[in-house]
Amino acid sequence: MVKFFSLIAAFITLASEAALLTNASPVNSEVVARADGQHHGQATFFFQNGGTGACGQKHSDNDFIVALETTEYANGAHCGKTIAITDSNSGKTVNGVIADECPGCGAKNNIDLSVGLFTQFESESVGVFPGKSVVN
Repeated sequence: MVKFFSLIAAFITLASEAALLTNASPVNSEVVARADGQHHGQATFFFQNGGTGACGQKHSDNDFIVALETTEYANGAHCGKTIAITDSNSGKTVNGVIADECPGCGAKNNIDLSVGLFTQFESESVGVFPGKSVVN
């Protein structure tokens, strides 16, 4: 009889946990709300120059970091999140980490990549490429 009640308790626990997972809200509802789940814009690059990014961390130019346009930066709401960037021309995708704000990026979906991340897609002489990104 004890085994029977233990099995029932285990089942109730699993059912409760499954319900919590099923009803969980997405981490970034803005990304999910877009038709294709992606932000489309231009990608440029920047140098850290030993400075601290808006998220409060220092990074080297070789770190794969991303600065979001001010509206998208949302007062640091995405700091530390992984973002998948895809070059619309080549289809190549590389992940970076959101670590800075880009007040000079212009349009809402434009992003600025560390030079180390940018050169995974294009040479510095290209300067800009069309891309899409998804915050994970």
